[in-house]
Amino acid sequence: MADASAKRSKAGVELSYRVCATCGRNEYVALLVHDQIVARGVDAQRQFLAMEEGGKPAPEPLPAPAVVEPVEWMPVSTRPSGAGLVRVRFITGGYFVERPSYFDERWDLIEAWHPYDNGPALAASFITPPIPAALRVGEPTPEPKRQARPIPPPPPQPDVQRGMTLSLF
Repeated sequence: MADASAKRSKAGVELSYRVCATCGRNEYVALLVHDQIVARGVDAQRQFLAMEEGGKPAPEPLPAPAVVEPVEWMPVSTRPSGAGLVRVRFITGGYFVERPSYFDERWDLIEAWHPYDNGPALAASFITPPIPAALRVGEPTPEPKRQARPIPPPPPQPDVQRGMTLSLF
């Protein structure tokens, strides 16, 4: 991923983010207003877009991020065993998360690796954020029950004999 930023020098605003050159995905890092961090992540992108449309950023800076425990990177000489996820750091820069078997033919491109736990991110993905009060519509109303249409009787059929056996020979 490559670092990038969008700056609005007149307003003193900068949105820093990372771009994946392969897939084009963005990871939003922080929104800085006059060199003070105002928002992080997707919230930073939303506030930046709101400012583009004429809004103002949140006035108070966010608290410092929680200390992340350092990751012990393993050298490539010790290959991972098992089928769990690993995060690798490439020699040319960038990271990738996949199972160790994916890198069987690519270990010469990798500088280091460590086991990767996707549990917290997966658990967070199941939590749905509440709908903001301004966007709430109200309680859903049940659909009215449909009335069954009367089925007209079939038209009279001509009198046909039934149970007749025909033979061609």
